[in-house]
Amino acid sequence: MDALIKGQVEIVPSATATPATPPADYQRMSVTSQMYNAQVRKAREYENLAKLYPGTDYAKILESYASETLSGEHLIPLPEPDRKTYSATEIGEILGIHRYRVGHLANANNLKTKEYGVWAFDVVPETGKQVQVFRYFENAIPVLRNLL
Repeated sequence: MDALIKGQVEIVPSATATPATPPADYQRMSVTSQMYNAQVRKAREYENLAKLYPGTDYAKILESYASETLSGEHLIPLPEPDRKTYSATEIGEILGIHRYRVGHLANANNLKTKEYGVWAFDVVPETGKQVQVFRYFENAIPVLRNLL
């Protein structure tokens, strides 16, 4: 070892040795592989979540995001809304009542049906918590007006 340190001995590569892949290329391939695997896992999670809501718009949305995660574009298109919906707050503004009154009238008269609206997920502004809410179709407005 002393001879190597003093420069008296030199290390010569073997003539049969093959050149190694430069570390930068190997590292780049490794990172690319890890990123692709992460995308696959993310898409798989979207698919697993979609299975929790079979036949709903939520499942279609999650499947669309899974396809976007893998390909970079929505190969499965996002569902188009069928009809315009209104929140209880919007209905309350139209009718001049509080949103809680809208919900109370709808619950008391069994208006939270497919005929008058749809259930959706929304975020409560005060808490930031995601909750399931009823979104009303336009045909619910005259019915609620008559109940006042």
